[in-house]
Amino acid sequence: MKKQMITAAIAASLAAASVTAAFAEEEKVLTYAQSKSWDSFNMYSTTNTNTDEIVEFFYDRFWDYNADGTVEPRLAESYEINDSFDVYTIHLRHDAYWHDGEQVTAADVVYSYRAGSTADQNWLRRPSGIAGTDDDNVELSEDSIAVEALDDFTVQITLKQPVDEMTFLYNQKGVFIFPEHILGSIPDSELNTAEYWDNPIGSGPMVFESQIQGERFELVKNENYYAGTTDFDRLVVRLMDSAAITAALMSGEVDFTRDIVALDASVLESTGLYTVESIPSFSYQNLVLNLSDEIFQDEAVRAAFAKAVNRQAIVDDIYLGYAQVINALYPETHPYFDTEVTPQYDPEEAKRLLAEAGWDPDTVVEFQVPQGNTSREQSAILIQQDLEAVGVKTSIVTYDFATVLQNMRDEKFQILLMGSEGSAIPTSYTGTVTYFSHTTDEDILSAIDSGAAVLTFEEKKPFYDRIQELIVERAPILYLYSPNTLAVYSPRIQADFSTLNINISKQIWNWTVE
Repeated sequence: MKKQMITAAIAASLAAASVTAAFAEEEKVLTYAQSKSWDSFNMYSTTNTNTDEIVEFFYDRFWDYNADGTVEPRLAESYEINDSFDVYTIHLRHDAYWHDGEQVTAADVVYSYRAGSTADQNWLRRPSGIAGTDDDNVELSEDSIAVEALDDFTVQITLKQPVDEMTFLYNQKGVFIFPEHILGSIPDSELNTAEYWDNPIGSGPMVFESQIQGERFELVKNENYYAGTTDFDRLVVRLMDSAAITAALMSGEVDFTRDIVALDASVLESTGLYTVESIPSFSYQNLVLNLSDEIFQDEAVRAAFAKAVNRQAIVDDIYLGYAQVINALYPETHPYFDTEVTPQYDPEEAKRLLAEAGWDPDTVVEFQVPQGNTSREQSAILIQQDLEAVGVKTSIVTYDFATVLQNMRDEKFQILLMGSEGSAIPTSYTGTVTYFSHTTDEDILSAIDSGAAVLTFEEKKPFYDRIQELIVERAPILYLYSPNTLAVYSPRIQADFSTLNINISKQIWNWTVE
């Protein structure tokens, strides 16, 4: 893809020179678009980051997460840590209410943690590292998880082992607080099929109103939100592909997104009518290899794949420089980046390794690619060309994002593209080493466990350096690039996205909307 190309959708919209849309005078509406679908609103039954991104419109977490790993108070107004870093005490706000008018209390927090640890559901996501649970974060016995309400607005969480402050804060990001007064009477075995998830009642800044699954859902402002009422009445979340999002921005049909390709963002910015925030992020894309597949049992084959991919070409040609190359685990801007890691691209060495492994050039490898993210789809074509250049044939097969994610979990693939949001916390990357690749490499797993077990940066850094070295050496998974967050919004919106992490909904009650 060349920089001078402009999509037909943009060209048509630029010719129309229109950035206005018809909004009802009696209601101020904002429309947000994303290209990858949300799934369940039960956050324990999904690991879909596209769902994470939007549920904060109507659910609450303890705090907002900034890109640098710091947090800002939200439902929790403060917290304390004991001297041994294994007991955290969280103080809740007294002015938070569910959308049905009931007050949010410590009982809701205890319920949310307990439900997330239940043995009666095979949850994809659970509160992690808490005393009273096993290695899979499942309760050892009924109500054994060590989360206790000290009073109506104070919760004490006891951990299995000491955990540094930043990691603890990050680990709680997967815990959304659910209403105990609604869900508490439902048996755990029936929880995932409860009607509640079709029309969830949260405590966030927006109130869930309706949805058409796979197309759109709508929310209205929470008049009683503790942090303030939004400067708009209704939020419409729409699902559409990246090219359609760009055209909809140009016509005024969509007001904001963070789901746009670099070329389209640069063209929109050049009009002077849109704000484009390009924020270096810790998100990342992987080429995941199915280690249980016979062709990837040979370390030389995996290493050849790693050396075949020209990561810099993806960054330059598709992301126009709005991304960072990743050769091992972390981008160069990450505090745990190992400066000894060298670029991996070496097609001649890839050819040599394949020859050494006795690679059959007639082998065709199925390459699964999620639909909806144009940049990722384009990067798949470059990866396919790189692999073909060293003698590896691939067949690209596209599925919706949820299907590829499930295939990855079930190991029903050969290679696939998959990403995650990352963070300044080193374990937000190492988790995908095990979760995406299903590696059983004892050296890698030992280094991951050892790095997580110590508390200071100085203690942790050698272990995470070792993990990066092992990833280069043994290639259980291929880290490719870290795209910047590109937040695009219309002149109707004045907002601060400068510390944006995964949630574009950050502090929407502070936005000014025309």
